[in-house]
Amino acid sequence: MENIEIIPMDVDNPHVYIDINLLYSYKMDHLKGWLLFRGDKLNGIYTSKDAKLRVLSYFKGGTADNIIDPTPDKKWLKAKAKKLNLIIRSKIKTAIEITCPDIFKNDFNNLSQSEGWSKTLENVPAFTMQDINTYVNKINIIHNSKSKAIKKHFQRGEQFIEENYIDVNSVHTKQNDDLFSIKGVCAASLKKKDRWIFLILSKSTAEIKFGYCQCPAGKAGTCSHASEMGHR
Repeated sequence: MENIEIIPMDVDNPHVYIDINLLYSYKMDHLKGWLLFRGDKLNGIYTSKDAKLRVLSYFKGGTADNIIDPTPDKKWLKAKAKKLNLIIRSKIKTAIEITCPDIFKNDFNNLSQSEGWSKTLENVPAFTMQDINTYVNKINIIHNSKSKAIKKHFQRGEQFIEENYIDVNSVHTKQNDDLFSIKGVCAASLKKKDRWIFLILSKSTAEIKFGYCQCPAGKAGTCSHASEMGHR
């Protein structure tokens, strides 16, 4: 889709045009619209004068006719492709959707409640470092195969273990026929606020089915706090 070239004549929007000889007469919304069609991020534009100077720079640089489609659904690109009888194959960015199993959703939404939870480790799945690595690799592949961020979280989790960040008294378990859940509180490394961690394992395969931490990096369950809980 990005290889399809569009020109001002392909766009049915008056903001795509500016008469440089009448630049002084254009209002801010038109100026910004014109700039967006040139791929401008509008950084540093606070006044009409700022916008006009930015527009002028495109004309002086000879790039005033190099436009892009700023619409979220790429309506003008799609219209041009249709005229050219081209098929657009959209690139779909895969993102992980973390969903808690239905049977534990109420517990997940009320992490501090203790009803139905115990301290027993009876029937805990015999999951290993390999199971943790498998889950981490899975998330890495889905998010970004070249990313090292999650690997760093994992390494830092090992450091947290040595420093006893987990509040052992807060660790509780709950299970049904198929799943085993563990939750507990981990002290935050740089903040005063502690983090709840919530993990769900398969009792039959030891596969990590769900991981979550309240920290900003914990939605995929692979942050350093969740890694520490997994180690525990």
